[in-house]
Amino acid sequence: ITADLTTSSGQSLFWQWVQAEQCFGVFAAPPCGTCSLARNIPIHVPGSKRRSGPPPLRSSSYPDGLPTLTGSQKARVGAANTLYAFLTEIALYCVEHGKVICIENPRSSLYWLTSFAQPLTKLLKFTAHQACAYGGQRPKWTALLHNHDGFFNICRTCPGQSKQHIHKPWGYDMDKQQFSTKEEAAYPVDLAYAIACVFAEVAVSKGWLPPAVQ
Repeated sequence: ITADLTTSSGQSLFWQWVQAEQCFGVFAAPPCGTCSLARNIPIHVPGSKRRSGPPPLRSSSYPDGLPTLTGSQKARVGAANTLYAFLTEIALYCVEHGKVICIENPRSSLYWLTSFAQPLTKLLKFTAHQACAYGGQRPKWTALLHNHDGFFNICRTCPGQSKQHIHKPWGYDMDKQQFSTKEEAAYPVDLAYAIACVFAEVAVSKGWLPPAVQ
């Protein structure tokens, strides 16, 4: 089910889900596009002298949004902030009611510096890992902010490049007309499995009996 969590109707629907007795945890991966430090990297297109690529929308000094933003850029940051504020409410609710909460974002994301994340970074725990250690194509660093020790096991790092472990380059793919970060948005299967296993362990601790074979 798709719900727009920047709208009151979407948030109301989500509250119904998270407050249900059957819900014992939440995994959240808020969009990090406006918080990406990759926006600070100039992209030079062959044959052009102009800097291209998406402009920065936030900074370490203004993690909630640059004061110079206008128009669609300001609206995009505003929508992201609405979602971040809602996620903070959800996370605090989960902590108060004994539910698991885990929030994912790139380790370098400016999201962690926003005023919305500050109440959570002081309350929860961090774990970091690299995607290539779980089958990803690049050594992308990702952080998990959580309240369950099971996530501490998701901390594998790059084993080092070799004939068996080769990284794809970062940057802009002229053939595909897209940034390499887009290819790294999806979780490697082994990472998704590791995250699911933590939630399965929690479910078992609460009385769930998994199928014997699986």
